Amino acid sequence: MTDRSKAQEPCPLDFVVGHSADDLRLDKDKWFTLSEFPWSGDNKAGAWVADSMVWKVNDIGQTADLAFQSGGGIRRDVAKGEVTFLEIYETYPWNDDQMVKVQLSSQNIWDYIESHYVGSSVSAGWSITADDGIVTAISYDQDGAGPLAPTHLDRADTTTMFDVVISEYMYQHDDWISESGSNVSFQSQGIPSTPLGISIRDSVIEYTSQYDSQNPMQVDGPRYNLNTELAGGFRAVVTLVNDAESQPYFEAVFIRLIEALPETVARRTSYGLEQLVNEDGSINPEHQFAETMLYRSHLGFPDGYLKVGDIIEVWGEGGFYSGNPQLVDQQGIVGAEEEFTITGYDPDLAQPEYYPTISEFWTEFHENHLVKFYAEKIGDKSVRDSNGDVITIYKEGGYYSVDVLPGNIGDTLELIGVQTHRATRSPDRRFRLREANLVNGYPPYSQIDEISTNPEVGVPMTLSATAGDMNGMTTISCHANGNQIAYTSFEEPSTGGKYDDDNTANHPLANIAGMADVIYTSTGGELGFSAYFTSNGGTGLSDSDYIGVTNYTGKVSQYTNGTQGYQLSDTDGIVTVSLDNVDLSSHQQSSVCIDVFVPETSWETSSPADNLRIWVDDGVTEIDLLSNAGGDIDNITVAGSALEGVWHTIGLDLSGKSSAILKFELEANSSSEALYVDNVVFTDSAWTGGGTTQNEGTVTQVEFFYSTDGGLTFQSAGVDTDGTDGWSVQFTPAVDGDYQFYSIATDAEGIAEPAPIIADQQSYVEDDEPYADEEIPLPLWANLLFAAFIGLAGIFKTRSKRK
Repeated sequence: MTDRSKAQEPCPLDFVVGHSADDLRLDKDKWFTLSEFPWSGDNKAGAWVADSMVWKVNDIGQTADLAFQSGGGIRRDVAKGEVTFLEIYETYPWNDDQMVKVQLSSQNIWDYIESHYVGSSVSAGWSITADDGIVTAISYDQDGAGPLAPTHLDRADTTTMFDVVISEYMYQHDDWISESGSNVSFQSQGIPSTPLGISIRDSVIEYTSQYDSQNPMQVDGPRYNLNTELAGGFRAVVTLVNDAESQPYFEAVFIRLIEALPETVARRTSYGLEQLVNEDGSINPEHQFAETMLYRSHLGFPDGYLKVGDIIEVWGEGGFYSGNPQLVDQQGIVGAEEEFTITGYDPDLAQPEYYPTISEFWTEFHENHLVKFYAEKIGDKSVRDSNGDVITIYKEGGYYSVDVLPGNIGDTLELIGVQTHRATRSPDRRFRLREANLVNGYPPYSQIDEISTNPEVGVPMTLSATAGDMNGMTTISCHANGNQIAYTSFEEPSTGGKYDDDNTANHPLANIAGMADVIYTSTGGELGFSAYFTSNGGTGLSDSDYIGVTNYTGKVSQYTNGTQGYQLSDTDGIVTVSLDNVDLSSHQQSSVCIDVFVPETSWETSSPADNLRIWVDDGVTEIDLLSNAGGDIDNITVAGSALEGVWHTIGLDLSGKSSAILKFELEANSSSEALYVDNVVFTDSAWTGGGTTQNEGTVTQVEFFYSTDGGLTFQSAGVDTDGTDGWSVQFTPAVDGDYQFYSIATDAEGIAEPAPIIADQQSYVEDDEPYADEEIPLPLWANLLFAAFIGLAGIFKTRSKRK
């Protein structure tokens, strides 16, 4: 065969080139579709071609450490056994696609693999580990079982270089292949290539021809260790729908897996399913993919076709996008005008799990999981939970924040939705809202403690629980500390229309009749202030902008002191506001605090960059209170919380200073980019910080519940109304079998904790020789669905506790 190739003689299509001991599959994770999306880098067809490339380069006396193959170039599976010329031709039909060699650093290799969604096949000796598509480790074992230790690549290493071979096509079209939007581009980064003049398909032929039936080719693996590799068919309930984005490929629905379909159960020991699917086909809720995002690429979801509570059949493969796991649909449209196989409808199966605080579900495990929590509304789009954590609430698509949350500032809301992660945006973790409801207050929380005894029929056992009640937060304002030295909340100056100034050169600003005051001379009450414009080459304030004193609340909901504040927006240059000098010489201690609000938007970092700064000039030095320092304003945080969308109090200790001038400035070129300032106070006390304190409520009772039918029904096991010595009841099991337990707390306001979706604890009760069974039952919704669909009323086990 090799001789024929060199002589360019025709070859019979059925000519046996060599033999393989392995099935050379495009995707090891799917048995039910030939779809290449999402492309799996850990496939033996791609590894076979990559191995052939490295072998051929080294065989001609050159050096190759690594070969890459990307999705799309390799076109078919090849069954183990004889490998014919036709099979190689159909696997790699590009006879004119030749190899080029590039030198890549450790950092280049790391970025390339991640930017290609860890979907590039790699040659032997390489091992890549990724978590939700984010690469965490890469190693290269140059001599396999030989004495050399593997090389562990460092992402920051730009000096350790490797000889890498790729196809000529990949080098010329790397901007298209790198679909993630990454800037990993050989040509744009100035990485030269060395043409080798070697056909990749001929290399595959020569490499394969070495192996006969007595010594068949083996393609080792796996070469990727991914937490998202699984595939199968499932029944699932829809928990949240995003079908109204401007492009279908931005759309998704969120689902809770109910059970694996029979074909999937039969294969549960492979295809990444063993940890997700139990032996009886039920779903292990401890697995991250028990609830997930369903993605259909360019198919999207027709508006209104699916609704919360629909029960559907899905065939999918585990995938991810920018750090968020997802189940990628592999079925597509199932029939004429039939997008999905909908087998039922039950909104009770799409109920959320309750968490007392944001931090309990703000984790990787809970990505895409439907949750419920309670929080105080502190802005049109933002809430603060009972632990003081603040987040912005987003629409179902996760791209835009909600317009306005229901209720008034200070109201308590019940919020239901999912949190998702995207590594390339800020904030990277976002809460997508399904519904928000006004409620009277925060519910308490409780959880049954671990059952350590071995319960026995007829023998009393103690059920104990931990319970508490957090009734929100009280703001501690630095403005109230000490005696006031000077202040302004911008109530004395006048509001007006947009500010319009045709002077685009550097100059001090002045008030213009009918327009908002931009400067103010104190009359003995509030501090006065001046303003100055510095050009950056833009249009300045000549296009009428919102600058100066304002009572507009469309962005801020309300001002923190009075009805007015100072606004800077769309400055097309730099506008700096300076308050009057404050004399501190007669005060041993002093401080300043100021309330600021920055609306949520996309800030630029170039051409020109947006910049925000608030600082104090004490006549000797300038001390920043808030600044993006040349970075991205989107990344600024205050006390660990995101800057945008919420009023923040910031301050500075000025003890020992003889005077201070507070200044603030903005450089921006869009009307959505703004800074609001209010409630500036200088006091004669040291800075102690602003913030919030937690209010502790009172739990008045805890009721305990048990089930003996797999969670289909629960009965009361007793109520404790005196928690002086902890919350507990005595319970005597009447029959043997699996018992499930959860608790419900009630507080002094009569508000009861929501019932959990997953029981807190489980224990096995025996008549003869009792023993502890550490397994935990299926979630309640799963057993309900099993009863509804297949009429089973048995006991189904898993190993999860309420998170």
